[in-house]
Amino acid sequence: MPPIRGLLTRATAPVALLAATAFLAGACGGDDDGESASGADTEASLCPVDALEEAEGPIDIVLWHGVVGLTAQTLQEFGEEYSATQDKVRVRVESQGQYEEQQKKYTEALRDPETLPNVMLAEDTNTQFMIDSQAPIPADACIEADPEAGEVYDQLMPAVAAGYTVEGVQWPASFGVSTPVLYYNKKHFRDAGLDPESPPTNLQEVREAAEAILAARPDNPPMVYRTDAWWLEHLDTRAGDAIVNQDNGREGLADTSELLNDSTSELTTWMQDMEQAGLKAISVVEDPEV
Repeated sequence: MPPIRGLLTRATAPVALLAATAFLAGACGGDDDGESASGADTEASLCPVDALEEAEGPIDIVLWHGVVGLTAQTLQEFGEEYSATQDKVRVRVESQGQYEEQQKKYTEALRDPETLPNVMLAEDTNTQFMIDSQAPIPADACIEADPEAGEVYDQLMPAVAAGYTVEGVQWPASFGVSTPVLYYNKKHFRDAGLDPESPPTNLQEVREAAEAILAARPDNPPMVYRTDAWWLEHLDTRAGDAIVNQDNGREGLADTSELLNDSTSELTTWMQDMEQAGLKAISVVEDPEV
C-alpha cells in the first residue's frame, strides 16, 4: 500500500477542524507575514480552529479514502468510534475505490468546491498536484492557528515530516506510511541449504539465494516482484538518486527527469536478468490487502 496523507480542503475548512487532529501531523512555520518561500499562504485564518464553538447542531465530516481490505475496515471503525465519543461531530468515511479512482473524483469535484470532502487520504505521488489545486490547507496554517497541532507534528519521524514538506511548507501528513518490504520463506531457505537466519542484504545476495532455491525447488520461480512503479522509485531514492530535478521537486517545480541514472540502470538490468534466468516472476496484484 502506498503512503497516504490527510488533507483539509479550503472549501470545507470550518467544519473539518476536529478531523484535523485525527489525520494531520508535522512541524514547520511560514514567514512572519504568513507567506512561505514558495508563495503558499500559511496564514492561521485559513484554519479556523474555533469554528466548532459557533456551530449549531452536529457537524458532519466527510472523509474520502482509496484504501482497501483491513486498512479500509480499520479506518471505518476509527470514524465510528470517534463519532460515538461525543455528539458534536459525526465522521462519515466514504470509500472512493482505489487511489486512481479517488484522484479522478477529486479532480472532477474541483469544478464545484462544495462537493469536495472535508478530509481526504491521498496517495503521496499526488502531493504536488494537490498543492497546485489550491484546495488543501497547509498544515503550517493549522500549526500557526493552534500550537497544540505543532506539538502533534513534532512527534512525527523526521523522514515523514520531510516527505510532506515542499519548498519549506509543511503539508498534512497522515497516520500511516509504508515502504516496500522483502519477505522470505525460511523453509525454502532450509530446503536450499541456506541459513534462514541470514537473509540477503543486497541484490547480488538475493540472486544467489534465488539460484539456490530454484535448484532445490525447480517447480516455481523463487521470487515474486510487484510491478508497481513506486517500488522502483523507492529503491532509487533509497540509493540516493533523485527521480526528477529540484531535489525531487521539493525545492521548486520539477521540469526535468533524472530517472536515467546508475541506480535505475542497475535495478532494471538486475530485474530483467532475474526474469530471463527464471529466478523471478512478475506479480500484477492490484493490492496485497485484497
